[in-house]
Amino acid sequence: MPLVWAAMAVCWLAQGFATRHTQEAADGISYIEIAYKVVAGNWRALLNTYWSPGYPLVLAAFLKIFNPSPAHELLLMRFVGWLSLLASLAAFEYFLRVFLRFRQSLENAAGGDEASILGNREIRILAYALFFWCTTILIPPSNEHPDIFVFLIYILASAVAFDLLTVRRGYGRYLLLGALLGAGYNFKAILYPIG
Repeated sequence: MPLVWAAMAVCWLAQGFATRHTQEAADGISYIEIAYKVVAGNWRALLNTYWSPGYPLVLAAFLKIFNPSPAHELLLMRFVGWLSLLASLAAFEYFLRVFLRFRQSLENAAGGDEASILGNREIRILAYALFFWCTTILIPPSNEHPDIFVFLIYILASAVAFDLLTVRRGYGRYLLLGALLGAGYNFKAILYPIG
């Protein structure tokens, strides 16, 4: 599996680097401008009626750390996208482990009488193929929207929800689920009705 993870990371890096001079959406300009305002100390820029505050806040942190020239702003956004995809990969592995444990608990509850159509290995292969397709086509590192962060939070929230259905029931898990969905809402408002 580490070889597959490394291959994905290299593909995302190449994909992000190949688009380092290409502005795909005007939204990216707005997010980076809000981030610059935050770096300058104008925290009110995060609160507006259209743009969610999470992504500009992350961009502001990276702008503060790296202080790129205007020519390298897009490269910085691609780097943030690449790092968030790496975090999504770790979250996906966690989700897959929790899902397979949940699946096993369902089989145990059923008495194990029926054989599964797909084994855990086949599910892993199909799941990683779908994950890789999503992260190279639907939400690539060149994405200038907070969609990668929404994907990351959605994966983590799904894993916590599966965890709540199997073994780990406690107030801490419920608080974690709420915190994840709240953080997701700060990246994109669509997570409010989903939550």
